Order: sequence, then C-alpha cells, then structure tokens
Amino acid sequence: MPFTHINRPGLSVDVRDLGRMSAAELRGLMARVETEIEQLRVGLDGDTRDLSDADRTSFDSLTHLLNQGAAHLRIRDTLDRGGSGSVERAFGSSPEVMTRESAWSGEDVNRLTDTQVRSKALKALETRVGTEHLSTAQRDQIDRVIRTDDAACDGSVVARRALLTENPAYRSAFARAISGDPLLNPEEIGAVRAFRDFDRTELRAMNEGTGSAGQFGVPLFLDPTIILTGQESANPYLAMARNVPVTTSTWKGVNSAGVTWSFDSEGVAVSDDSPVLGQPTATVFMARGFIPWSIEVQSDYVGFAEEMASLLSSGYTDLEINKLTNGNGTTEPKGIITALSANAAVRVRVATPGTLVVGDVYAAWEALPVRFRQQAHTSWLSSTSVQDKIRQFGATYGANYTVDLTRPVLADLLGSPVRLTDYMPVFPAFATTNTPYAIIGSWDHFVVARRQGMAIEPVPLLFDPTTGRPTGQRGAFAWARVGSTTDTDLAFRLLGNVT
Repeated sequence: MPFTHINRPGLSVDVRDLGRMSAAELRGLMARVETEIEQLRVGLDGDTRDLSDADRTSFDSLTHLLNQGAAHLRIRDTLDRGGSGSVERAFGSSPEVMTRESAWSGEDVNRLTDTQVRSKALKALETRVGTEHLSTAQRDQIDRVIRTDDAACDGSVVARRALLTENPAYRSAFARAISGDPLLNPEEIGAVRAFRDFDRTELRAMNEGTGSAGQFGVPLFLDPTIILTGQESANPYLAMARNVPVTTSTWKGVNSAGVTWSFDSEGVAVSDDSPVLGQPTATVFMARGFIPWSIEVQSDYVGFAEEMASLLSSGYTDLEINKLTNGNGTTEPKGIITALSANAAVRVRVATPGTLVVGDVYAAWEALPVRFRQQAHTSWLSSTSVQDKIRQFGATYGANYTVDLTRPVLADLLGSPVRLTDYMPVFPAFATTNTPYAIIGSWDHFVVARRQGMAIEPVPLLFDPTTGRPTGQRGAFAWARVGSTTDTDLAFRLLGNVT
C-alpha cells in the first residue's frame, strides 16, 4: 500500500498534509528527508551500506515522501509567483511547458490531445511514484488499457483519469473527503474541479450519464476496475474469461458459425457460402457498495482512505464472481449458468439425476465440439463439492482419476484446467431439477466487459432511522459498472440434472 505516514525519530510527517505547507516549509522538510536518506544509504566509514529489510522500508518511504514533496513544491512555487490564475500556469499552457513538468499534472489535462495524454500517463506509470503497491502484472494491465484504442475502449479516457486522480493534490483531496475532512486547500479544490469537468464532458459524452456532484473518482492505481488481474485474484473469471475494458455503456461483438465451403463443378458459379454474422452485446450494469464506520475508527486508523478502497474492492470482487455465475442478465450481468441454461443445444443431462458418475464427465467432454476442446482457454468450472466428488472416482477407476489429495484443486480433468467457485451449485442440491453440476468450454467466448472507473461518494454523517439522531458514524457509497455475455453458447457444455 502507498506510504501515507512517515514516522522516524525527529521526523513525523503525514503525506496528506504536504498540500497545506508553504514553499519554505516544503524546502525545509525535503532537506531533512534528504539527510535521512543519506544517513540510511551511507555508513560511518563513508561506504554505501547494505540495507536491512527495515532500513529498505524506511528508505522507500522517505523516497516516496521526497517525490511527493517535490511535486507539491513545483505547484506551490508557481502559485506563490503567479497570483491570480497561477494554478493554470503552474501546470503549463502548452505541451512544451508540460514536458518539463511532472507527469502528474492537474487542470490542463482536459485540454491535452489523446496522444499527449497517453504519453504522459505512461510516463507517470513508469516513474512508479504512487504505484508502490502494484505488482508487475497490475502495472502491465494498466499499460495495456491505456494503449487500447477501439470502439469499446478508448484508452485516452483512462489515461486522463490517471493523470487527474493520481496527482498529489487529488489524492490528498480524496483522502480528506473519505476521512470526513471538508476543508480542502486551493490545489486540492482545483484538482477535484478538474476531475469533475472530465466527468461532465468525457463520461457524459459516452452515455455514462452525469455523475453525482459529490462523487470522487477512486485514484486509478487503487481502482479495482482497472488493476484486477487473474494472477492475484480469487476470481476465476479473470483467469478464464475474455476480460474487455470498455469506456461505453454497452459492449458489442461479432460472431459467426463460420464460412461453409463447397466443391463446385468446373465453369459453374460458386455457391453462396457467405456466413451469417451476429452481434452479441453485453449491457454494463451498475454494482453498488456501502461501508459505514465510526468516527473513532477513522480517527485512530492510519491510511484509512486506502483501507476503505481495499474493502470496497474486496466486496466488488465477491459480487462480481456471484453475478458472472448466476446473474439474470436483465438487471445485472448475464451469468454463465443463465446463458447456457437457456440453450437446449448445450445442455448435457446426467445419466441418473442426483448422482455424478464417470460416464457423465465423458459425456460432457464428448459433446463439446473439437474446435472448442483444443483451445488455450478451455477449462472446467464447478463448485468444490463437485470437484471432490470427481476426486473420488480414483477409488474405483484407478490411475486415470488418482490425484494428489494434498493439492487444493485438481490440476486438470481430461487435459483441461479445473477452476472453482462456490457460487456454482454444491453436490447436495443435485436432486433438484435443472441444477448444473459443471461447465466445460472455451472461456474466451465468455466476455466480461468492465466500465473503467470506480467512484466513491462520502456520506459525512449517518442517522438512526428510528430517532433521526446522528449515530456518530460516516460512510462511503461506491459504484462500478460491469456486464457479461457469451458470444457463442456452442463453445460450452453445461453438465447436470438439466432438461
């Protein structure tokens, strides 16, 4: 997580307070930080020291503080020199000026061209200031999204969001808002205003609708709709499905059964073998979350804003797994079970309802067309109880189903990986009519479209519904948007007590 509070002997600083310091105060602080860094880096003999883990953490936190202080000092110096209108001049009025400034800019971001904004966002990502908590996979994910340029996702929109929400003034404003502090300094007010200008123009133009006047966009490097990756999540759909970032309200694709070829006689006109094209769509629905907390917890918790973002991310991930499995497709994403249950051509009924035998597994596998069996994204999906039922086949069928019982999951089944989610039905429910047991298919044909950008609106005070009196609590209301669909059901088979 980002360093928000640096506490060393003789030096205790909250990074969020940098925006309130004068230029002189910032210079004095930076001189002290540079001294601390030098003392960590160089020993009494003048040679560079090998840092312990604790010293490395201190070194990283001090370096982060120094970088943040430098960014605030550039803004403060220009404000002190420029007087009225100096916020605009602090960030430059032309690309030439901006190239000499930090990648984290402010109010001029909305005037940059798409090429300029992508370049600056990528530069910001490369500096790694503010990205200390991100893994390599998450940085790569952000890089890919920023570079995307197609009808579904305009990476320049994500790039603008990065520059607007990750500059020091906006991050400071976000932390203060989530913590219930309504007093923002001029730099923070300008950063929030720039984001809301972006919200009104870019997002409204893309059919997103106008956001609430009190909303704060989650800083992009904390935003789960941006940094979710299959390597670090319990969400099986991140590893299996085709995850598509979108900056529109609907994902639109194209599918086809393929071109039908034929042999025709010499000199005879070729038959009409043109394919029939379809356009699957996924509407992007709004997911919502709310966290209440007491004022006491907020006062005693260092890094409270980042922790709130983390908790909201965890809840969002759990809801997403649930709805990508079982969502109805009308008021929420269309879950894979919902999509396949509606198509009789992909349902494979077990031989005896309420049981699962080895022949049922083979029946589902054989029903899946060869062209979908042999793809890189072909996987099984079931609940843990179904997996454990299949494990027990080894007692009867020997080597073909014998597994290492110390492993948490089956490595594979009939050559394809096994993925688990407990939102799939569990074994005791098998006697129920129309209950799926497992899914096998090529999961790049299950599309998950995520609208880039989670927003949070602070609720400064909660009231008891009975008495109408305040409870001493605050809250955060968050929302994000996600949709899903299959682009062709025939890439899957649904095994179970289904008819």
